[in-house]
Amino acid sequence: MNRFTGVILALSLGAVVGACASSGAGSSGSGGVRPKDTRLTRDAEQKIALAMLRSSDEEKRALYEQALESAKQAIQEDSANPQGYFVAGQAYANLDDFENADLAWDKAEELYPPFATELMSERENAWVRAYNLAIGELQADNLDGAIRYMELADAIYQGRPEARMQLGFLYAQRNETDKAISAYRGALDILRGTPPFEMDEAMKADWASNEEMVVSNLAHLLTSAGRDSEAEELYREILTTDPQNVRARVGLAEVLVKQGRTEEAEQLYNELLSGADLSYNHYLMIGVAMFQAEQYERSAYAFRQAVRVNPYSRDGYYNLAQALFMYADELEDQRQAASGAQARELGQQIGAAYEELATSAEKVLELDPFNRNIIAYMARAYQALHEMASDNATKDQFRKKIQEALDRHEGAELEIMDISITPSDTEVTLTGRLLNLKVAEGAPIRLRFNMLDTAGTVIGSNEVSVSAPAANATTDFRVTVQINGELAGWSYERVQ
Repeated sequence: MNRFTGVILALSLGAVVGACASSGAGSSGSGGVRPKDTRLTRDAEQKIALAMLRSSDEEKRALYEQALESAKQAIQEDSANPQGYFVAGQAYANLDDFENADLAWDKAEELYPPFATELMSERENAWVRAYNLAIGELQADNLDGAIRYMELADAIYQGRPEARMQLGFLYAQRNETDKAISAYRGALDILRGTPPFEMDEAMKADWASNEEMVVSNLAHLLTSAGRDSEAEELYREILTTDPQNVRARVGLAEVLVKQGRTEEAEQLYNELLSGADLSYNHYLMIGVAMFQAEQYERSAYAFRQAVRVNPYSRDGYYNLAQALFMYADELEDQRQAASGAQARELGQQIGAAYEELATSAEKVLELDPFNRNIIAYMARAYQALHEMASDNATKDQFRKKIQEALDRHEGAELEIMDISITPSDTEVTLTGRLLNLKVAEGAPIRLRFNMLDTAGTVIGSNEVSVSAPAANATTDFRVTVQINGELAGWSYERVQ
């Protein structure tokens, strides 16, 4: 079942952040060894100040390295002087060695607890630096590098939630669900705590929005991890403040079903589908949840509404075909246990389901022509309709359609699989896999991807070319398409 992209929401991957103005909040402690400026610590401070005035990265790095060397010598001369560790941490942070910066500042605070307040802004600046390096890794598609820098950012400063929010998203991408849950819970601790800096109204609104996002993502992850009672608690929390939140209502119904509380879930589903017209995304979400709850008739209804709202959704038609296939199978089991008029009525329902399945499969193939899985669904639908036909002319008609589907399935030179899209306001990034069935190894295969608006008009197009892998082997592809309009769907074609 195709899950709608974006169930787990991330911050904008293109956004870099800056530091907030520290309010000096928090306890600074007392006592400890008072810091002393020495010739070596002053030299380190001077080198750091000079580095900030330089424009080239090479000059800056050289001066930070010299500052670090002076700080290390200061520590060797007097390991009890917290000032040496303070400036060492500054040098390490500017050299992007955040782990050693954290260790140095921890030692400075241990020796002189009042440093905790002064170091707050230093730590936040290091957090910003590490966070933005992580964003750079994300933009370069280096997931491991992004996670490493986000973890370093969170280790060095815990006054802001964004790194933990990103870690929750990134861990989820790697199917490290427990770590993702822990990261999101950590983000909530920050979002619901007292920030160590003054916040204006815009930032308060931003944090409130982030809290809603984190709670929603956390509930989804808890559901996928089978921690249904915890997920239920969060969904009910969302609905307390936002009773019409469709995502939360669908999620709550899903976890109620998993806990065996089907009557409560049924009421929620009925309320959702009997309400005012919903958006395409909402219908799709409801359809997925109902499919997972094995309520295939209602799942098909929800997907039917989704493609009514958006007739250019390949995912909507594909999911409708799957739901209809399972619904028809369910009806077949019921018919075997029935007789007489009831069996005949069930037969009519089965025929209608398979007819709609065949139509939905054809719609998928208009958009996704090299999807052999949907061709198999279509062939099965025509086979069932052939078996149910009562006259030879109709049987011949369906026999021909069966053969056409089988010829298309067996004659395919390639198969396109696992298509995923990441849209923004101005472009769409699309990834997928190509399975080579009959193309000569090494031969170029060109595909043109078209992005469609709500009227089916092409609002962006681009080609991708791959070299055919060995027979029955796959290769990945990626293409970015600039768009000019509201994205509703996509299609592709092979360019000879």
